[in-house]
Amino acid sequence: MLKLNILILKKLQSNRGFTMLEVMVAILIAAGFLAASLQTMVVATVFRVKAQEKQVASQLIQEEIENLNSIAINLPSTTSNCLATSYSNGYAQALWNAYNLSTSYQATPNKQLINNEEGKRLGLRRINQSASSIVPHKVLRIRYEVREFDGTDFAGDLDDPNDPNIIATDYIEVMPNAAFQCP
Repeated sequence: MLKLNILILKKLQSNRGFTMLEVMVAILIAAGFLAASLQTMVVATVFRVKAQEKQVASQLIQEEIENLNSIAINLPSTTSNCLATSYSNGYAQALWNAYNLSTSYQATPNKQLINNEEGKRLGLRRINQSASSIVPHKVLRIRYEVREFDGTDFAGDLDDPNDPNIIATDYIEVMPNAAFQCP
């Protein structure tokens, strides 16, 4: 009987529960897993927002390229543009002028990233890079940049093509259909 009481007493002492140290270690492990999973969710959200930003920027550029291509298809053929000896009277400049005068042209096309007042606004810059073209001056070269836009000014250094404020860029060379009719 005495042995039975000693065994019961030892069993009761071993079932007292977890020590404070064991509880603290368990809490630290759980907190570590929670912190890692929350960090992963934050990083995923940042990547999702950046992807959405790039998608809207690419859409803005694509709309402009489509407008330019439709103007290039319909540009009339002229002998003086075919025989141009300088950029100012070639097809590249004629296309640039027609592009700037078109009804779809906006001085600074822009889109609201989120459909509310707090959303980031993106603006498109067009940089004509044809001025240094060589004869016969038929190809219009444009570099597009999408940057954050506050309604009047672009963010960042506008002269730096590697500026981190640039969200998306594209470069296009367009030759109007009329240029193919030149001798």
